[in-house]
Amino acid sequence: DGDPQKGAEDVRWHIDGWKSHLADAYALCVFIPLIDLDDETGYTQFWPASHQSRGLAGFGPVAQITESTFNGVCNAGDAIWYDYRTMHRGMQNCSS
Repeated sequence: DGDPQKGAEDVRWHIDGWKSHLADAYALCVFIPLIDLDDETGYTQFWPASHQSRGLAGFGPVAQITESTFNGVCNAGDAIWYDYRTMHRGMQNCSS
């Protein structure tokens, strides 16, 4: 129901999957939200194609400045999948 996350702030940009010995593609992340993800509940924001250069790590704010983000707004039951090395962040939950 999203209750534990109500009022949560934006999460910093991060990469889940860069490992020094695993630079090539090796995993996908898939999630299926149980609630609608929107501007009120929050969603995951992605920097498309950021998985192609590990040198982008730490430069997440550039995605915002260059308007290169993809907002993972979706309905409950939709599937979102991405390369495990893609930069992303969780957006604020403003629901009450």
